[in-house]
Amino acid sequence: MNATNMTDALLNALGIYGLEGLPLLVAQVAVGAILAAVIILVIALVTYYKRKFMGDAAVRIGPNRTGPFGILIWVADAIKLIQKEDIVHRDADPWVFNAGPIVMVTATVMTFAVVPFGYGLVFSNMDVGLVYLFAISELSLLGVIMAGYGSNNKWATISTLRAVLQTISYEITLIIAALGVVMVAGTFNLHEIVLAQEGTFFGILPRWFVFTQPVAFVLFTVAMFGEIMRNPFDLPEAESELVAGYYTEYSGFKFALIFFAEFGHMVLATFVLTTIFLGGWLGPSFLPGVLWFTVKAYFVLLLIFVMRMTHPRVRPDQMLQLGWKGLLELSFVNLVLTGVVLAVVA
Repeated sequence: MNATNMTDALLNALGIYGLEGLPLLVAQVAVGAILAAVIILVIALVTYYKRKFMGDAAVRIGPNRTGPFGILIWVADAIKLIQKEDIVHRDADPWVFNAGPIVMVTATVMTFAVVPFGYGLVFSNMDVGLVYLFAISELSLLGVIMAGYGSNNKWATISTLRAVLQTISYEITLIIAALGVVMVAGTFNLHEIVLAQEGTFFGILPRWFVFTQPVAFVLFTVAMFGEIMRNPFDLPEAESELVAGYYTEYSGFKFALIFFAEFGHMVLATFVLTTIFLGGWLGPSFLPGVLWFTVKAYFVLLLIFVMRMTHPRVRPDQMLQLGWKGLLELSFVNLVLTGVVLAVVA
């Protein structure tokens, strides 16, 4: 199913907006704007939920004053950050400093284009969707480098070096673990990877890749934490030793953009894990596929927040040793074993 057919499917799903009669390009832009708005809303709600979850977990008060149950705190935060002064200190490289957050946000938002939220509900159904996702998501690291280098701040520079080392260490494991799924599914297309997980074993156990590729699932999950720089691998931020890391010098709206990109990257990771290991939108028919996708992604997000509250960050040397001397070797072993099993079964 090509991109045009995907757009037609989206237009049919969104028929209440009356978009069917629009030219293809205009329709794609309209659907893209709708999806972007949904993504922004999801990320905003995740920021609220994180603060509520951390408040409950630490037995302290979370957002509770702005709107019912504090639900509008993200609106108040956005207004506050827009009003704050945008400071670029005199020793910074202004062009690089200002471009860093923009690169981070752009790379993060672009990756959502290939995520299938339901059957046919994907903006761009690329045959190499998984390759595109890994390639574009890594561009956000370029934004981190630009932010750290452009700040001309020693804490930001150290943070940038940590981010590069960490991303290289865990990105390789992330890709190789995903290749095990690609070998079984026979495609890089995320929509087709979900379809390859249809059916059950013995009429009970779903054919999700979390059950057929359990080692790859564990490796991918651990590497995902390193990739999105969340606990216990939040070394680039490390506020106790680096103040705030690569965004130490940022204020106002650019500070908001960086946090939007960080939360967006985290939400994207939950969507990708849900898609390639947890069957995506697949589930019993009493709920729509989009809701099944949302429920699964929610539990992955919950895992990230639980790790945030229960696991302290590791040391940089421990992080590198785990990545290069543990996860990487196991990912290659899993890839070889997957090939052997497929050769025997075939």
